[in-house]
Amino acid sequence: MTLHSFVQITTRKRALCVVLVLFMLSILIRLPNLNRAVSKHYEFNTAVVMINIISWRQAGGGDKFHYTPVMNFQHPGDKLPPNNLFVDKNGNTVYLSYGPGWYVIPYFFYQLLNLPAVPIYLEILNLVFHVISVSLFFFLLEQLIPSGEPRRYSIIMAGCIFMTFSPGILWFLGNGYINIGIMLPFDIGVFLLVLPMLNDSAKISASRLVPLGILNVVLIYIDWYILFFSLLTSIVALFKFRLDKKYGWLLFVLILSVASGIVLVFIQFASYMGQEAVAGYWFHRFSDRGLNLAGSSFTKKLSYLLAYFLTSYLPLIILLLISFLNGWRRKILPVWSDSEILFLRLFTASLLFYNFLLFDWSTDHEFAILPWSILISFIAARLIGSLTNKMAYRMMGFFIILAVAQYYYINRPGPIARDGLPYDRFKKLGESLSHIPPDYSICINLEQNPMVEYYAGRNILRAADSLSFIHQMDRYTRCIRADQGSRIAEFFHFAENTQFDIQPFHHYFNNPIAGGNIFHVISEIARLDSFHNH
Repeated sequence: MTLHSFVQITTRKRALCVVLVLFMLSILIRLPNLNRAVSKHYEFNTAVVMINIISWRQAGGGDKFHYTPVMNFQHPGDKLPPNNLFVDKNGNTVYLSYGPGWYVIPYFFYQLLNLPAVPIYLEILNLVFHVISVSLFFFLLEQLIPSGEPRRYSIIMAGCIFMTFSPGILWFLGNGYINIGIMLPFDIGVFLLVLPMLNDSAKISASRLVPLGILNVVLIYIDWYILFFSLLTSIVALFKFRLDKKYGWLLFVLILSVASGIVLVFIQFASYMGQEAVAGYWFHRFSDRGLNLAGSSFTKKLSYLLAYFLTSYLPLIILLLISFLNGWRRKILPVWSDSEILFLRLFTASLLFYNFLLFDWSTDHEFAILPWSILISFIAARLIGSLTNKMAYRMMGFFIILAVAQYYYINRPGPIARDGLPYDRFKKLGESLSHIPPDYSICINLEQNPMVEYYAGRNILRAADSLSFIHQMDRYTRCIRADQGSRIAEFFHFAENTQFDIQPFHHYFNNPIAGGNIFHVISEIARLDSFHNH
């Protein structure tokens, strides 16, 4: 072994150790927020996953639903009239917007370890996905950055630090469990396999194509992003096919794996809900989540999307700009390799397609920009490599301090959030509802709040008054076929004001499918403060 190779190995191991040690530090930073009551900043995702785990367990296992995600518990009072669209024949509200992977993975994690359905274990699982993502990102940077680049492993360490400490990453790969977060390591795995094949046809082999196909299927099972990346990669492979026929194999695997993933998800959902229901659900959801400007302008919605970059990556954006301006002034900007340029073009284009074809969804959810962390971290790391050692270390220290400060500013440690809302408020309300008999349905003038439902162990129907409730029932039953009719007799509760007292009122609905006839209604409605999710 030559002295040069020994130094390279030592530097590589040292760099990877530093990255893992700093990841452990990131866990310590998140400790004040871990295992608190689910409440804000998209923790509704945690709540719906917990509800699904509990519901599948109540029913005797996820196989009873063919592992179709459900949004309700299994008490009689938590069911709705079936409508063959988003409520199944047994009155369960299903969720078919994405593949069920992000529900199935935590379910089996909890089942295999026999864990109670409490959020802390989901947060731990999320941290596992984070450390895997950072580790794979290390190898991706190692593959992208030319071996002759000065301070190569310092640049790689910088990129991994950005992927560890950016405020959005600290949250969404900690408390804020979401399908976009757990797909990141699989995405990076695809990049690690695809890029060498696109750069050199000699590397197109079964040892890469087979795992690539498997990863694509897994990614479709979790989220739709890989559709866009695979589409663009297929176009590149198609152009290269004219020069080298081996790219036909890459093109074949990309198309086959993506199509197989879509068919797998469709068949699984259709085996439980029926083909028409799944097709109708997907069409309805895409219409809602595409470029829909009803009630708002494109500019206004775009401003929301851009604001998410500031809440998630502000320290990284500042560092990127400073590094770029310094390099531009000194005329020492990085020289990008062909592999890096190909990655930047493919990844940037796929992210733009992803966020703009699902524009309405992206502008409503901060976590929609989570995959951008890979791109921004890579670019910032390459730019910081053009700084002097002293300035680079100062900038890294500045980034970590500012990132942690922003993380704590948005998600203040302690019992009360920055906006004055106690973190346990949803828990208290939910627990106050938990004693209601399971055959009663609960109605409150409260926007959908799965955090409250999780702690109540019950589902809540939003209704300001009895008339609103009738309209809700009409909406749920509007799509029911004639052969699905059934008679329902239920009691309903309305919540009173600030003390969260619950008083029963007898709302007997005889045959809501026939028109929701009310024989007896006695109710006193008091509006409850709306619990907005922040």
